[in-house]
Amino acid sequence: TYTGSTSNDISVNTIKTTYGTTFSKDVMVSGNHMIYSVSDAPGGLQYMGMNATTLAYNYKMANNIDASSTAYWNWDGTRYRGFEPVGDWPWSGDPFSGSFDGQGHTITGLTINRPESDCIGLFGFSTGAISKVGLVDVNITGGSTVGGVTGQNGTRMENVYVTGSVTGFGGGVGSLSGYGAGALNSYSTATVTGSLGGGIGGLVGYLSGGTLENSYFSGTVVGGGGLIGEKQQPGLMYVTNCGW
Repeated sequence: TYTGSTSNDISVNTIKTTYGTTFSKDVMVSGNHMIYSVSDAPGGLQYMGMNATTLAYNYKMANNIDASSTAYWNWDGTRYRGFEPVGDWPWSGDPFSGSFDGQGHTITGLTINRPESDCIGLFGFSTGAISKVGLVDVNITGGSTVGGVTGQNGTRMENVYVTGSVTGFGGGVGSLSGYGAGALNSYSTATVTGSLGGGIGGLVGYLSGGTLENSYFSGTVVGGGGLIGEKQQPGLMYVTNCGW
């Protein structure tokens, strides 16, 4: 943060004005687009979901991100809908197909309030690689297929964790993923709430053809129970060294 004036040039990656507008530049490091903020400008988390091209990029976080402003994003005349999940169902849009490496950083205060929508999370639908990120004090609400990190993930996520609250009004609700291929070396202390449908679990709502390994859950599940709400394709999945 810089306040004041100077006659010297200053090189920065992100500028947020006193009116709340964020300007960022797209910084590439070793083939990865660097993420500095939560905004929809280049270098922001929301920017990743701009179009089919940005959804296929590889990203790395450069620093911890305060996402608490998302609680006041996207007013629809009735409520603030918050952050828009990155990536959509393949049959209705474009999924996230790149990679996201948090590099051990955190995203704090992410809010999504979209109870009428399905496939809800930081990433809505992902077929890409997601790793090394902590989501702290999330407040995420959706319809069905709702998770903290992903609504649905086609590949296993690694070294992620979630705290806060994840709520769904349909089937498939979990603190990491609503429906997906599991996780490695991950954990959650979140509160998971499901009011309708099946597949309400601590870490994953529906585990489908994947693995859950070296991961644990120490939060609360309302409307379901267990690390996994339900298993899909039980002969094609494994749960190893996990606990509650």
